[in-house]
Amino acid sequence: MTLVEACVTSARSARAAEVSGVGRIELCATIARDGLTPAARTVAATRAATDLPIRTMLRPHDRGYVYGARARRALLDGVELARAHGVEGVVLGCLTSARMVDPDLLGDLIARLRPLRVTFHRAFDMVRDPAAALEALIELGVDDVLTSGGAPTAARGAKVLRRLVRQADGRIRIVAAGRIRAPNARALVAATGVTAVHAHTDAPGFRDLVRILGDVETS
Repeated sequence: MTLVEACVTSARSARAAEVSGVGRIELCATIARDGLTPAARTVAATRAATDLPIRTMLRPHDRGYVYGARARRALLDGVELARAHGVEGVVLGCLTSARMVDPDLLGDLIARLRPLRVTFHRAFDMVRDPAAALEALIELGVDDVLTSGGAPTAARGAKVLRRLVRQADGRIRIVAAGRIRAPNARALVAATGVTAVHAHTDAPGFRDLVRILGDVETS
């Protein structure tokens, strides 16, 4: 079974995604900036609109993934927002200036979040050493990692995705992302071994993508 996670920005689009047959929602604001933390009212409305598992984005700005004191406070506020609204989990990512996973910040956030689930987002595609970064995420207890294999699209990063799936060996879920469309979805899943894909509801052929992958699984 292949989990299709739909990236949405509103309760209305979350409901439409549920009707199309997806298994999970990623809720964010401002997709044009690759997704930012949504407003509390949007989280509440989306939670009320769908029974699907929702993971909310925790990303205070789009100026990279190395966070200073102000951004760290915003991340902590996002943790409280997620917990208050009863979502299934969050989507976040934090790196050091050396382009490595920031174990101190991420570890602190995960400790505050539990028992919510955690996805490490496409900050992963910025790391210097994907294999080492994956092991760091596993050690910290991250549940999923969203990645294109470091390439502009998942199709171009397929070889790296396949290596990550083999390395993960069931210890963490690799979620393929990056312009996945209906015509190439089945081939990508077969070539990489991923069990989950991520797509925007406004992407061309989104409903066909869900139908082709035959998603019946949730988180």
